[in-house]
Order: sequence, then structure tokens, then C-alpha cells
Amino acid sequence: MKKVVVLLFLLPLISFAQRTEEENNQKNQNLDEVKFGFAESDNSPYSSIFEGLWYSDSTSFNTLITHNEEHGFMEIKSFSFIDTAIVREFIVSVEDKKLKTISTSGNNWKINITYEMINETEMKAILSGIISTTIIYKKLNIDNLN
Repeated sequence: MKKVVVLLFLLPLISFAQRTEEENNQKNQNLDEVKFGFAESDNSPYSSIFEGLWYSDSTSFNTLITHNEEHGFMEIKSFSFIDTAIVREFIVSVEDKKLKTISTSGNNWKINITYEMINETEMKAILSGIISTTIIYKKLNIDNLN
């Protein structure tokens, strides 16, 4: 009986992990189009203004943007505690108070996003791809959490 339970648990995992060669090639081709995770910003004067944890009432996805001034790179992570989609977001460029990214998910969707600063605490995200919309994000004020 234990063997049956283990097999029932492992079979879905094994089948989930297997993809056809064509699927792998397509995913690799999509990911080759982006720069993996880091902006080559050369410490752009605009890099640090994006840094922070951003949230919106329009989506369950939050965005965390970190900037390492010493090493000259940025990283962006989008996540949700409600939606189960795993999102990978890659920075394409940082310039003129705009941060451009490509966002992909395990559900095979791809979105181009342009984040644009409205002011120090608000940021506009213009999404295009499988969905076209604009989202207004607010910066979480960590100083007032106590």
C-alpha cells in the first residue's frame, strides 16, 4: 500500500517535469531575447528611485526592486500571495525614469512592461503582450511599519 501511495505522489511530479524538446527549445528561445535579471545600468542616476516594494489595488502581484549601487546592478521580482503563477521578470533597460522589463511565467505568457515613475511614491506600469493595461503601483513605506 505504501508503494502505491508513493507512486501516486511521484507520477504527477515526473510527468510535470518532462517537456518535449520542442517546448524546451521554445522556452530557451524566448529567454535568449532578454538579459537575465540584471540591468546594465552603469549606476544610472535613475536606478535607485525604483528601489523598494511596490503594491497595487489593481493586481495581486507585488513587485520588489533592488538596486546595488556598489556593484551597479538592479534586480526585479514580481510575486503574489494569491495567484500561484511563477513569474520571472528580466530587466531590459533603465533610462529617463523608465524601467523596461520582459515578464514570463510558467503558464507560457510573456508581457513587456514599462515602469515609469510618477513621483517618489507612485509608479505607473504599462503592460503589453498577452494583456494590455496600465497599473498604478504605490511604494510601501517601510519606515511606518512599526
